[in-house]
Amino acid sequence: MSSETEKKEQKLLLSKRVLVIGRDSSFREAVIKRSEEEGAVVFGEIEQIDGRVDIIVNLTGRIQETTELLSKVQEGDLVNDGGSIINLVFDPKAIFRFSPIDIVQDVAIQSGGVSELGKVYAESLGNRRVRVNTLLVGPVDTPDFSGLLRKDIDQETILASRCLHKIPKSEDISSAVVFFASDISSYITGTVFPIEDLRT
Repeated sequence: MSSETEKKEQKLLLSKRVLVIGRDSSFREAVIKRSEEEGAVVFGEIEQIDGRVDIIVNLTGRIQETTELLSKVQEGDLVNDGGSIINLVFDPKAIFRFSPIDIVQDVAIQSGGVSELGKVYAESLGNRRVRVNTLLVGPVDTPDFSGLLRKDIDQETILASRCLHKIPKSEDISSAVVFFASDISSYITGTVFPIEDLRT
C-alpha cells in the first residue's frame, strides 16, 4: 500500500460535506482548514450547497441563529441521515473572572440556550441518527475572545488560571470539532462538552 493511499485512509472526514456557518473568525478559518486537511469538502454558506451536507459546524454562538439552523435540519433538507452538528459557544464559567459582568451574562444566556437546544434536537433527530453536540470553549488566543476581556486582564492572569499553563489557539479547538464531526464519535450525541483546562 502506498503512503498516499495510507494518508487518504487515515483522514477522518474523507469525502464528507461540511458546512461551517458563523461570522468570519479565527475559529472559522481553523475549522475550515482542519476539515479540508481531513479530506472534507467545505462550504461556507448554506446558499453554496447543492443537496445536503454530512456535517454542520455552527459557530454563531447565538440562540436565534441556532434555532433557525436546527429548524432547517428538522425539516430534513439540510443534513444527511447519520450526520453530525457541532455547536461551538464560549463557556461563561471559564470567562467570568476575566470579563465584564454584562458580557458574562450575555454569554451565559446565549451558550445556555444553544446548549439546551442541542440537547433537544439531539433527541428529536435521533431517529435519523443525526448527532448534535455542543462544545463549551474557555479562554482562547483569538481576537473574538480578546474582545470579551476586561481592560485590566493580561495574558499572564489567564495563564495563571490554566492547568496546562497555556492558552489554546483556534487550531487546538478545531481538533475537538473534527473529533465530534467524525465517525469516531458516532455514539456521542446530546452532550455539552467543555474544551478547556480550567483550574477548579
